[in-house]
Amino acid sequence: MGLKEKLDQKAHAHKLADISYSDLPSGFRDRIDNFNRTNRLKTLFDGVLHTHYLQISTAPGYNSAYLSVYMRGDELLDKTRISMLLSQVGIVHGIKLDALDPQMEHDRVIKTFIGIEIAKGTPIELGKPGGIELFKRPYNSSYPQDLESFDQIAEEEEIAVINPPMKGKSGTNVMGEEQPCPALRTIDYRLNPNIKRINTGDRISLVALTGGYLSKYNDEIAINKEFIVSGDVTVHRGSLIYDYEVIVNGNVCEKVSMSIGGNMRIKGLISQSQVQVRGDLEIDKGIFGKGDCKVSVQGNIHSVYINETHLECEGIIHVEKEILNSYTWTQKSMNSPGAVIVGGQHFAQDRMEVSSIGSELGLKTLIVIGIDKREYQIENVLAPQIENLKERRARAQQMLNGATRFNRDSLTKNVEDLNHEISSRESEIEYNQANMKPRNLKACLLVRDTIHPGTTIVICGAEKIVGEALKGTTMIRAEGNEIVITKVNRE
Repeated sequence: MGLKEKLDQKAHAHKLADISYSDLPSGFRDRIDNFNRTNRLKTLFDGVLHTHYLQISTAPGYNSAYLSVYMRGDELLDKTRISMLLSQVGIVHGIKLDALDPQMEHDRVIKTFIGIEIAKGTPIELGKPGGIELFKRPYNSSYPQDLESFDQIAEEEEIAVINPPMKGKSGTNVMGEEQPCPALRTIDYRLNPNIKRINTGDRISLVALTGGYLSKYNDEIAINKEFIVSGDVTVHRGSLIYDYEVIVNGNVCEKVSMSIGGNMRIKGLISQSQVQVRGDLEIDKGIFGKGDCKVSVQGNIHSVYINETHLECEGIIHVEKEILNSYTWTQKSMNSPGAVIVGGQHFAQDRMEVSSIGSELGLKTLIVIGIDKREYQIENVLAPQIENLKERRARAQQMLNGATRFNRDSLTKNVEDLNHEISSRESEIEYNQANMKPRNLKACLLVRDTIHPGTTIVICGAEKIVGEALKGTTMIRAEGNEIVITKVNRE
């Protein structure tokens, strides 16, 4: 007796027909076995319901139940009987009989199908563990290449809040069994002394006691004031803008921009960069500017050498070996008894002490002491420029007076441009006069070795062009409009 006959006998006879899994077509058996094996399903029921072969399987944890049907008769699949069968095998929660509707034809005769999800449990809603919610990006010490990937912290700034754990909801599987939500805990962090907790009742805030940058490593959160840069500062790592102390364990390379609010130490050298430091600057090697480097320091600067660099310093300049073809200005003094100055322009408001100035080749070197650089610029740069522009304007005006209508427009524009340039330089002179410092009549220059020809020395307006080398320790001062040179006995 075949399967069809057995199902028909089951439908019309009073006794149960002996129908087993082995009576199913091999194609259907292979498909249902593959579905169960792939989803790791456990079979709860395997048999005949009226004229239909049914199999009910459950997923691990009883979170879902699946129904497979093989139908050879023409009788309607009764949802009520399905519901009773599910209850008999223990499935009582999340039953979805409507999932059978898409499988029915218009005459409501069920099709053969495999793996319809007939019941689904209520999933667990996981809670959120308590922990710290940071408002600022910490510096990633494990990826130190990016110098722009962190936020700077100000003193008394709120940096984070501690959130309590949010409780989740338990779930229920298809057997009606409760699935408890895992216990949650508050993830706490160790805080360094620069961070304090403030409990306002409804929230716990973390506030910075000092400025700096935020770091987060494992279970520790800290605010550090001194920023240490590992390796070189390159254009690929980005610019560094920081309001406190910085240590660079390498070089500051080409095309880098740095703005530092505190002291900075560079253990390598600076080359072709823009560096601003509001504290002191210490360079273990030197500055190799190649004509494209500007360094501005509000404190003191210490370097081994300065080469082809524009340097402005409001404190004391100390250079150990040489200053070559550079522009240096200090609002105080240059205290570099071992340094050689060759070429460039060098300004000091109070005093300058060096080893030697110029070279045997007569390289032009300008030393200006005791007067503000603004005053020197007025007398030696801006005023001559204005005189030159006025002469050019007079010649252009003369040409304009005799011009024909064909070139009058271009000559008129030339005169207007010259008037604008003259007005601009006159405004610059007014600004410099309003902001320049008075002359320091006690200013002096002390050279311990040699002043070579080609050196121009200006002290408080008095000028001396060195024609013959001055050897030995020399003290140079200004008395009125005269330069006074005094030999100093080293003993």
